[in-house]
Amino acid sequence: MTTKETFLSLAIGVPYGETSEMVDFDALDQFVSIFIVGYMNRRGAEIIREELASDSLSETTTFLTRLIDVGAVQFLSENSLMHGSEEQTIELAAVVAHGINISMATELRLNGLDEHGANIFFDVNALYGLIGRVVVHINDSRHQEGYIFSLVSLNLVNFVNGGRVE
Repeated sequence: MTTKETFLSLAIGVPYGETSEMVDFDALDQFVSIFIVGYMNRRGAEIIREELASDSLSETTTFLTRLIDVGAVQFLSENSLMHGSEEQTIELAAVVAHGINISMATELRLNGLDEHGANIFFDVNALYGLIGRVVVHINDSRHQEGYIFSLVSLNLVNFVNGGRVE
């Protein structure tokens, strides 16, 4: 099942059916894969598996939260999906965040990093907290030139490249 099919089959996707047509889920899967494979190459599969198996906050869980809250903003920006009305942008943010969550679970499972093998990685309550952060980042980006570049550089790319993490 594709990310889009999974999204639409879950109850969370029902209210966003029309909005989801604006999102290229294949591009979203590629986006997620690039970051997860890059992070896996830097940290190593065994370390990631160990961190995901423990129920504690780790560098890996922090990376995965950033992949959703910062990654969603980057994906929306790169695909020119933040120029509509505020309501439409918030709906798109929710679709993209859910899509990343689904794609991330699939990518982790395919790479043997997460033995749970669920359709989603973060539960819905946690995800809505992350969507709230996406909306804050979007609003900040509308008022500050260069905000998205700084946000992504400091909070997502550094996880993959091994630089300082904010």
